Amino acid sequence: MLDNALYADYLCYGAETVQEASSLSAEAVSILKDAGFHLRKLCTNSRELKALWIQNGLSNEVGFEQNCKLKVVGLVWVDVTPLLNSLESMGNTKRSVLSTVARVFDPLGFISPFVVRVKKLVQEIWEEDSKLPDDLRIKWEKWCCETGCLSDVRINRCYFSNWDRDAGGIEIHIFCDSSQVAYGAVTYFRWETTSGESLVKRVVVWTDSEICLHWIKSSATKWKQFVSNRVVEIQDCVVPDRWFHCPGLENPADRLTRGVSAVSLKSDDLWWSGPRWLKSPRYDWPQQKCRVPDEYMQEKRIVVHTAIVKDDPLIDISRFSSLTRLLRVTAYVLRFLGKLGGKSTQTGPLVAAEISEAEEFWVKQVQREHFDF
Repeated sequence: MLDNALYADYLCYGAETVQEASSLSAEAVSILKDAGFHLRKLCTNSRELKALWIQNGLSNEVGFEQNCKLKVVGLVWVDVTPLLNSLESMGNTKRSVLSTVARVFDPLGFISPFVVRVKKLVQEIWEEDSKLPDDLRIKWEKWCCETGCLSDVRINRCYFSNWDRDAGGIEIHIFCDSSQVAYGAVTYFRWETTSGESLVKRVVVWTDSEICLHWIKSSATKWKQFVSNRVVEIQDCVVPDRWFHCPGLENPADRLTRGVSAVSLKSDDLWWSGPRWLKSPRYDWPQQKCRVPDEYMQEKRIVVHTAIVKDDPLIDISRFSSLTRLLRVTAYVLRFLGKLGGKSTQTGPLVAAEISEAEEFWVKQVQREHFDF
C-alpha cells in the first residue's frame, strides 16, 4: 500500500471492510512513525471506522465533517464523491489563458472532453499577438463561464463498490480516436454477473478508424516506415485479435477529439458509462464487417527491384591542374589496360600516338556527359 498509494504527503487508499481499513491504517501509522514521519490527519466516510480511529488514538482529526471540503492532490473531496472546482478567467492575454489552463488538475481525465476545447483554443491563439482577437476572446470567456457547471460533476471514488467477487474477472475496454487537433483514449471496466460467463480476463481496444484497424491487423512489414514502426509498437502492447471496430457515433473517445460543453458533459451517458451495447451480451456488439478503404493501400510498402549501372569516371579530372599532365596519366592508364587485355606490349616512354589516344578518350568522355547517345 505504501509503495503504490503514497503521493507526495498524501496516502490515498481504501478497503473492502471496516476492519481491514482499520488494520491497514494502524500499520501505516506505525511504519511511518518508525521512519520519523507522523500521519496527522485520517479521513473517512465511514462513521464506524472514524470511531475506531478515535478509540485507538490514531488521530484527533478524523472523518469528514458535514459540508466539509478536503483537498487531496489538487482535487476537492467530500463525504461521498470528489468535487471539481470552477475556474475564473484571469484576463484575455496569452499569459492569462495559459495560467488559467494550467490550474486545471484532472489527472484521471474525467473532464477531458471539456478541457480539450481550451487546449484547441491555445493552439489557435499561439499564433496571435498578446491580446486575443474578438472571436477567440469570446470562445475563451464562454469556456471560463462554463467551468462553474463542473461543481455539479461528482465521481465515485470506488469503481467496484457494487461488484460481486463471484462474478468472475474484469474486462478492460479501451476506446481511441484522433482528429487534426487532438487525440485521446478512454477506458471502461466491464464484468458479468453470476448468471453470465465466469472468469474472463482480457483487454479489448475499439477504434472507429477502419484504416488503422486494417493496418494493425496486418503484418507491420507491409507498410511504409512511419506506419510500420507504430504498428509494431501497438501490436507489442495488444495483440491484433483484441482490436475491434465501433461506429464513430458510439465511440466515447470522439468526445476527446471534438470537445463538449460542461453542461453536455454532465449528462453524457456515452462518456461516463461507455456505449450502451457494452452492457449487453457479446452477440449485441457491433458486427465486425469493415470494408477495406482506398486509403488503406496508400501506406503499403511497394517493393521494386532495379539494376543501376553507374558509369564512374576512370580518372578524376578534378585532381589535375594541367592538360598535359592529365593526358600523360591517362595514356599510362590506357597502356596498362591494354596490357591487361593482351592488346598492347608497348614499353618505355610515351609516344605521340598514345597521347593522341588519351586526348580522344577525354573528348568522348565530355561528349558522353553532355549529349545523349
